[in-house]
Amino acid sequence: MDLETNNQTKSPVEQKMDTKSKQSSSSGYESSSDSNYSSSSDSSLLSWAEWFCDLDDHEWFCIINEDYLMDNFNFYGLQKYIKNFSYTIDLIRDLDNEQFEFLTEEEKHKLEKEAFVLYGLIHARYIITYSGMRDMRKKIKNHSFGRCKRYLCKQSALLPIGLSDKPNKVTPAAFIFVSS
Repeated sequence: MDLETNNQTKSPVEQKMDTKSKQSSSSGYESSSDSNYSSSSDSSLLSWAEWFCDLDDHEWFCIINEDYLMDNFNFYGLQKYIKNFSYTIDLIRDLDNEQFEFLTEEEKHKLEKEAFVLYGLIHARYIITYSGMRDMRKKIKNHSFGRCKRYLCKQSALLPIGLSDKPNKVTPAAFIFVSS
């Protein structure tokens, strides 16, 4: 198994810890210009959003535009749903936060579960923007959400519909997308 394949199976938190330990062991020194919120620069690693969307059962999600993720206005009101909001949003944004190094395995697991919920909440807002609708349209045209199996539907594309904007209330369902 090569390094890149191994990195794709690890969560982004684990990838960042591996990268940081390799960097500190190779140089033995971490420069003072590195801030606790500097962006990841290793292009061989998947972004958190790419990793998340590549997981099984996450094909209904699209990768949220980085500009959208960096604008704090888009998160208004979401803090009440996420316990460790600032750590979680740093994880999703792929920002290095020195506090990640000191998390236990259990805390990393909880943080990733919160990140899954937060990404879903942000995704629900993102897909009603112009960029989000364009991304979802591509997925519909590529039948990423599946095709209707009923004979009279003629293999029409399916469109996922979420009936609630609150986490863990209602599971999204797939409906037939009819284009004119």
